[in-house]
Amino acid sequence: MWNGKSIKMCEFHPLTFFVYFMVLIGSIIFLGNPYLYVTVLSVSLLISIYFEGLAIFKLFFKLLIISILFALINPLFSHEGMTIITYFPNGNALTLESIYFGISMGVLFISIMLLFNVFNKTMWPDRWVELFGNISPTFALMISMIFRFINRFIVIYKELKLVHKNKSPFFYFSMLVTYALESSIDTADSMAARGYKTSKRTHYKRQKIKSADIAIIIASILFLAFSIYMNKTYKFTFYYYPNTGLYTDRLSFIAVILSYIIYSIIPLIIEITEDIKWRLLTSKI
Repeated sequence: MWNGKSIKMCEFHPLTFFVYFMVLIGSIIFLGNPYLYVTVLSVSLLISIYFEGLAIFKLFFKLLIISILFALINPLFSHEGMTIITYFPNGNALTLESIYFGISMGVLFISIMLLFNVFNKTMWPDRWVELFGNISPTFALMISMIFRFINRFIVIYKELKLVHKNKSPFFYFSMLVTYALESSIDTADSMAARGYKTSKRTHYKRQKIKSADIAIIIASILFLAFSIYMNKTYKFTFYYYPNTGLYTDRLSFIAVILSYIIYSIIPLIIEITEDIKWRLLTSKI
């Protein structure tokens, strides 16, 4: 459940959307094209709005502030590019290309954070254990505990803010550290009481890979191969330095943008389809 909504993606095998999100995030980083950053940002924001409503803009504006810092800081350290706007007092050039690169990195940051926000809602701790438990039980347990503690710390921090108002940031930090130490001891004692590592471990598996899982995994593999092909053949290449420019033809541009829109919107298609089915079934009652 996510804000009262049932998430259809959670009914798929954990491997399915783990592969999906890793391929999507990896491909936009691999191609390094700002047109793709904007495309994925728009779709990921649309998915987040579908689940969280306008509340997602609270997170979005926080990410926007960080991305603006990227755009402002990058020209201070990167002076590459041929379009010189002005010079800093130390003699270094302020170039238009470095500003474009900083803005692109900011958009990429927001896109990845929004994608991970959706990904985190579909991969709770039990699903990490189910995914990696058979391959590396220690790694699976560590990842699941990390995600659990992060979410738990956010809840504890909000509770502290409500109970202890107008306190310094150091006070909240020290309280969270104290809670982390105490909860770690409690978790260790609980694991020891349950006989962790005292006998052969059984593997937990709740879901089986179905035809829909296979279809999405195959689509992810084909999409990844397509992205690699477009990059290696330089049919969709964006350069920041020395001059900013996109090197492609119209057909390749349309093909890449459409493929990214279709692939990145898969979760939304799944959720809307399931929502329509549910409304149709309830209307017949």
